Amino acid sequence: MPATVSSTVSLFAGSVPVYETTAGFAFVMPALVLNYFGQGALLLAEPGAIESPFYHLAPDWALVPMVILSTLATVIASQAERQQRQTEQQQQQTEPVGKLYTRDEFRKLLMGKTMDEVLKAIGKPESTSDTPDRNPTWYYKNITHDPLTKETDSTTYVDFRRGRVEDVRF
Repeated sequence: MPATVSSTVSLFAGSVPVYETTAGFAFVMPALVLNYFGQGALLLAEPGAIESPFYHLAPDWALVPMVILSTLATVIASQAERQQRQTEQQQQQTEPVGKLYTRDEFRKLLMGKTMDEVLKAIGKPESTSDTPDRNPTWYYKNITHDPLTKETDSTTYVDFRRGRVEDVRF
């Protein structure tokens, strides 16, 4: 029973952040405690079970279903983690939809920031280049406008020096 509960916990944890739900505290945490106490009691009673206490908790006939359930739990948890990583990467690489900054807003937002901070703030540039002294310049298209004329700048240049934004040109 505790082994099945632990597999259920793994399935649940793979799809929902356990500690952010009432079920996480009401069901999952007590189930985990019972499972670990059960494994500890088994090891006290049968020291030879140290190889795999999880699988020694259940009867022999339940070994195959436990392996299947554990495999499913592993697959679900890894897919959830992979999906989370992809979502975070997409958020970092995409600029806010439809955001058009004034020149001053854009300059204040970026000045002094590192490359990673710029990526998080406004997303991936259209293109990049290195100057002869190896300081990169990033190019953004249609992201700023002149507040007086209301015309959108076709290209905005973000110049880095020593790893931080030193200048923004329009």
